[in-house]
Amino acid sequence: MSMFKRKKTVAPVPATKKTYNSNRAAQEVAPAKEPRLKVIRDAYKVTKGVKPWIGFALLGIFLVVWVAVISLGLTWGHPVYAGFVGLPLAVLATLFFFTRQAGTAAYAAIKIKKGLEQACSWPFEKAGLLPQR
Repeated sequence: MSMFKRKKTVAPVPATKKTYNSNRAAQEVAPAKEPRLKVIRDAYKVTKGVKPWIGFALLGIFLVVWVAVISLGLTWGHPVYAGFVGLPLAVLATLFFFTRQAGTAAYAAIKIKKGLEQACSWPFEKAGLLPQR
C-alpha cells in the first residue's frame, strides 16, 4: 500500500533580496507586493484620465454579456443556473476589455506627458538654458 501514500513536497521559497547592514550579517527581505485591488484601482484612474467613458463601457459590457447568458438560460429553461455561470463570464469579458483599454491609455498618458515636457521646456531651450533638439 505504499504506492498510495502521499508524497511530501516542499513549497518553493519566494524570491528574496539580500540587504547588508554594517551591524548585522546579510538580512533577507521579501519583496513587497502591492494588493491587486490597488493595482486595478490605479490602472482605472490612469484609464479614466485618458478615456473618461471607460466606466460606462465596462458597465455596459458586463450587463450585455450577463443578460445574453441569462437569456440563453431562459430559452433552455434554467435562467438561475445561467445567471451563476454567466456572472464570471461577464466579469472575464469586462476585464479583458479593460486590460486592452488600460494598455492603450497607459501609452497615451506617456505620450501626453512627453508632449507636456516638450512644451514646458521650450522657453528654457530658447533662453539657452537647455540644449536644443
